[in-house]
Amino acid sequence: MERLITINQISGRIITIGFILAQTLIMIFIDRHVAMIGLLTAGLFLPFLVISYVSSLDRKKYEKRIKMGLYFGIGLLILIPTFFPLFFDKELIYISLIGIGLGILTWFLRNSIEIIMLLFNGISALMLLLLLIGAIFST
Repeated sequence: MERLITINQISGRIITIGFILAQTLIMIFIDRHVAMIGLLTAGLFLPFLVISYVSSLDRKKYEKRIKMGLYFGIGLLILIPTFFPLFFDKELIYISLIGIGLGILTWFLRNSIEIIMLLFNGISALMLLLLLIGAIFST
């Protein structure tokens, strides 16, 4: 369990910095005619940013904040994508269903917080990797 905590803390710090840097670069370099894409990425990043931040905190000192941040991030993961089809294309309903599915999965894993954090940090790392690959190929 101690290894899992260390992995979550290190990956949480890296992912938090990565998301902040990625969203800043997206907002700086995006064409103003497609600025809604910046809001789409911010909506996708925010729940994972919250969870990666709280996973980097000290477990004993910030136990209550970690639980509140985890529940807040999962709530955002369910709430934000449900509004995507209203503002963007109707095809984004799939992102809404993925968010709801992850929310249901975390309800079943609610007793093992470290596993939930590892799952979300893994998804976050994959998102950042895909964003990096997209940025490399777009230049």
